[in-house]
Amino acid sequence: MVTDGFLTAIDLLHFLSFCVFEKSLTLFHLFLNENLIMLEVTSYNKGPVLVATLTGRVDSSGSKELESQLLILIDANQADVVLDCSGIAYISSAGLRIFLMAAKKTKSLNGRIRLSGLQEPVQDVFEISGFTKLFEIFPTIEEALAS
Repeated sequence: MVTDGFLTAIDLLHFLSFCVFEKSLTLFHLFLNENLIMLEVTSYNKGPVLVATLTGRVDSSGSKELESQLLILIDANQADVVLDCSGIAYISSAGLRIFLMAAKKTKSLNGRIRLSGLQEPVQDVFEISGFTKLFEIFPTIEEALAS
């Protein structure tokens, strides 16, 4: 399965297909190797709202997998979504595209998406790219849920 400490592409696909959908909790990891978590996503329902917490880097290395997982979560749960971004250390243009895709998906379902907890470097990227005009952004999950 693991060769020289790295997962093969097939191993990664097998791992991603092993996402747990048990009640309202989902957890998946995108690995570069056995010891380094590039991205972790946990999700749960808070009443009618899907809360997904992202931790790590949102970049091209896991963007396709993250996109498919967010679509699955949005489709399987509901279109009212809060993305907790307090654990995101870095976001690339590929990551921004995923956020835009998630916003379009929730809008097509007559829902809404809110972001919470953007760290300063990530907030700067959202401001420079104009994404602060596209998203409702809140300092905390609690404030996003109360809106």
